[in-house]
Amino acid sequence: MASHPSSFVQLELHQARLFSKQHLLGLRQLFGATMVVSGFFIGLNILLAGATFGRVMPFTRIAGSSYGWQDSATARERLADNHNNANLALSVEGQSILLNANQAGVRLQLDDTLAQTHSGWRQIPIIGLVSNLLFSYQPVYSIDQVQLASSLKSVIPEMKLEPKEAKVIIPLDLDQGVEVVPASGGKVLDAQVAAAQVAFQAKDNVFALRILPNALEPKWKTEDYAAFLPQLESARKTSLTIKAGDQEIVINGADLQKLLAVDTDGIRLAVMIDQVALTTYIKSRMPQFYQTPISTKVSLRDGVEVSRQDGVAGKTLDAEKTAQLVAESYKQGVMIGEAVFAVVDPNILYSRSYTNNDQELYKLIENFAASHKGSYRVAAVELEGPGHRSSFYNADDAIITASTYKVFVAYAALLKVESGEWTLNSSTSLGSLDKCMTNMIVVSDNSCALAIQDKLGWKWLDSFLNDKGFKATKLNNSMGGDKYSTARDEMALLTGLYNTELVNQTSRDYLFGLMGKQIYTQGIVAGSGGSLVADKVGFLDDLYHDMGIVYGPKATYALVIMTEGAGGFQNIRLLSQQIYDYYNR
Repeated sequence: MASHPSSFVQLELHQARLFSKQHLLGLRQLFGATMVVSGFFIGLNILLAGATFGRVMPFTRIAGSSYGWQDSATARERLADNHNNANLALSVEGQSILLNANQAGVRLQLDDTLAQTHSGWRQIPIIGLVSNLLFSYQPVYSIDQVQLASSLKSVIPEMKLEPKEAKVIIPLDLDQGVEVVPASGGKVLDAQVAAAQVAFQAKDNVFALRILPNALEPKWKTEDYAAFLPQLESARKTSLTIKAGDQEIVINGADLQKLLAVDTDGIRLAVMIDQVALTTYIKSRMPQFYQTPISTKVSLRDGVEVSRQDGVAGKTLDAEKTAQLVAESYKQGVMIGEAVFAVVDPNILYSRSYTNNDQELYKLIENFAASHKGSYRVAAVELEGPGHRSSFYNADDAIITASTYKVFVAYAALLKVESGEWTLNSSTSLGSLDKCMTNMIVVSDNSCALAIQDKLGWKWLDSFLNDKGFKATKLNNSMGGDKYSTARDEMALLTGLYNTELVNQTSRDYLFGLMGKQIYTQGIVAGSGGSLVADKVGFLDDLYHDMGIVYGPKATYALVIMTEGAGGFQNIRLLSQQIYDYYNR
């Protein structure tokens, strides 16, 4: 008999309902059991939390000692008693050192020590209890490293041995190899080093420890230089070229080796050129590249420019900049560099001449000479002031110089000093040049004047002065006779010295300083209203002369008065006073 389809459907539906009821019953039973267990776990935790409120969790051990079930205050007191007075036992370079940890800055932290027993999951009482059964805790310390270092400073022996980096010795002989000097390590020990080591270990409750110096390693070790040698050996066999216009400097062989250095500033060793050594080398070659400038020549008449001949600039190697650029290029592997030239500006050479352009001054001198006994040769030139007032009276008449010639001798000697042939310490037959110059100018010592003239050469001195334009001055009387000059030549000497046309400023100041100290002050000095005067007198028989620079309040001027038969320095003083009043009215 065939089954009816509807009866199968009813059977399947019936089975589905039966399964759903059984599944639901199982879930209800599982939920019930879970609730019972959860309730028991919660209840147990609540009970345990209540039982341990204000107390340390049961079975708690800190550093091997049990603190379980103790109230918090008692536990803190015991912890303090057990660990607050711990000692640091240090061994330093064979010496034993004992320090109270708390006083040295290593302090027990009671709250942090106890807090670790119920941190994280241990806050759940039952989990904390199980954890306490399995683990023991350690005290927690705070470390004041500044105080620790201060405490150790008086007991830690300080030492510092700097490390030595490897280096190379480059022989001048290209056939010899480069020698590597090995590196060596250093070490350092002081209170800060010791404090860092104590702090690192004390945090792990290690209070007995050995303090060791910190190692100091060199940046570049022997093996670094060994790997670098092929590059250095290759550099020794190259050449370096510096192009300077149509010329060039080629550096190779032993010369190049003297310039090589090792660049240790980067992340790897490299060959470099020592810039200071290269600068020195270039300076030794500079003369062949020097182009002398042609001086500008300016002619001044009575202080006014009347002509100018422009010069031409020269040039020279700029050794410092050239060395810098070449050294920088060498680092990039460029073996050819360009020289840098510097402009050499032409000097300005002044040629000064003075004329009788001031008629009032000339008339003053002329009237004085006419109204006083004796003959007069006078030159007056305003150097600084409201105008370029000057006058020359009988200035081209030659006359015996007496001791005024000594200024010419001093001028020639100072040029020898400036040229480097002599120094002020050079010897004369009567002592050093400085000593003789002082005696010759300040006290007008004749022996010293002759000693310096002997050293210069009598014939040479006349030839020298003639070349410098002092045509009327003749000082070579070695075969007899007298020394001669004119007021114009002596004025040219004074103005040339003052304007540093004949000597440099150092020499001028030295000579004028001596002239400012000379002891015969009855002439120009006495007639200059108390102003500063640098002068040199001369007197012989009825000849009385004075030549000098007067630094007046309104004008600085040069004055030469040469007299014969005028009765001594009195008339020189009177004429000087009138000229002083004229320039400073």
